[in-house]
Amino acid sequence: MQTAAATVVSKSSVTSQSSNNTVVAATPCTGVTNDGTALANQVAKFKSPCAVGSSQLVDDGTNVGIGTGTTAPASKLDVKGGAFIRGPLNLPASGTATTAAGSSSFGINFIASVVNSTIGAVIPQTFRWRAEPVANNTASASSKLSLMFGAGINPIVATGLSVSNKGLITFASGQAFPIPSKSVTSAQIGSTTAANGQVFAANGSGGAVWITLAAPAGGVNGVREFKSNGNLLVPAGVTKLRVDAYGAGGGGGGGDNSTPTYGGDGGAGAYEAGVIAVTPGTNLTITIGTGGAAGANGSTTGTAGSGGSDSRISASSTVLLSAGGGAGGGGASSGVHGTGGAGGSAGTTGSINHAGISGACDVSGDLCGKGYTPVGFATSVNDGGDGGLTAAADPTAGKPGYMLLTW
Repeated sequence: MQTAAATVVSKSSVTSQSSNNTVVAATPCTGVTNDGTALANQVAKFKSPCAVGSSQLVDDGTNVGIGTGTTAPASKLDVKGGAFIRGPLNLPASGTATTAAGSSSFGINFIASVVNSTIGAVIPQTFRWRAEPVANNTASASSKLSLMFGAGINPIVATGLSVSNKGLITFASGQAFPIPSKSVTSAQIGSTTAANGQVFAANGSGGAVWITLAAPAGGVNGVREFKSNGNLLVPAGVTKLRVDAYGAGGGGGGGDNSTPTYGGDGGAGAYEAGVIAVTPGTNLTITIGTGGAAGANGSTTGTAGSGGSDSRISASSTVLLSAGGGAGGGGASSGVHGTGGAGGSAGTTGSINHAGISGACDVSGDLCGKGYTPVGFATSVNDGGDGGLTAAADPTAGKPGYMLLTW
């Protein structure tokens, strides 16, 4: 039987390399000595030719420690000190996915230490990042990077903060974000070149310019009607407005249903019209009068209706023109007809000043508290409410006001 030939190296051919990079012949050891510094479980190293001693490596048969002071390693690899990882640090899945469930990666822990004053103990605080499966066993199977947390011996659970495989962040429930102030001051605008009523707007070429506001619906010689509260920004070039204002009607009074006797009708709102001076760019406030509430019928005494409110146009706190609301009708009492409400008062600011029609008239109520009918309307807009009589004829509320603006 053939045996492998042994390779013999002569002593003179063995070399070593010194610290100054000079190649010198190796000195053969007649024996290996121990300097007596190595401890139990410490991996020995050659500290000099033919002499071994202690090292920074400890292997206790279960765990390995690296670094001074790691004589009792706390895990499979316990490193005391920094480390350079010259390549990817892989934390693989803790298992293989099945159709029933995916498998998360092993995590990387960040541990803080705090003292809980209530129990007088040190409690570790552990944050953990790990990759988790998403939509396992579907056509859109994916994963996310999830932040977890656990204090002391409590289980480490998901916080709700995660990052998708597209880089989209999902925030924990209840996360609130500060919203910066949206207010704009004159100092922030800081322009002395803009004309009154102009606004700062994009010019379509990456810049911005001051522009004149477009006229509201109706054009430069336009018209706007208001059936409820609103605003009008006076367009550029407009210095006068024609205003037709109608105050709201008062509510009808309750009747005496034991007689029966009518409650008083509410008074109609006033009509006020005129031309007012305005400044382009001014924001005008239009307040439309609210119809007065109806009273209620009673077994012997009805309750009065409430008055309607004024319709007015204002610039800041200055009222430019106003039409008064009608008063509410009085309630009937013990067979006595309720007093009709007075019509809305005529103002003095308009060139046309008509008080509203009173709610006091014949008991039939055909003309009581009749409001005004603007051009183009089939019926009046600001009537006072009808007085009540019985449950079959409850009092009614007054009609709201109205305003028409032309320029």
